[in-house]
Amino acid sequence: MDLQRVENRSSHSRTLASISKARLAAAFPRAITFALARKRG
Repeated sequence: MDLQRVENRSSHSRTLASISKARLAAAFPRAITFALARKRG
C-alpha cells in the first residue's frame, strides 16, 4: 500500500465527515420538529 493512496483516503473521509456533519446540522431541526409534532399528535 503506497503512502499517497493512504493520504488520499484520509482526506476523502475527512471531507465525507464534514459533509455528513453539515447534513446532520441541516436535518436536526427538522427531526426535532417532527418528534414534537408526533408527541403532540
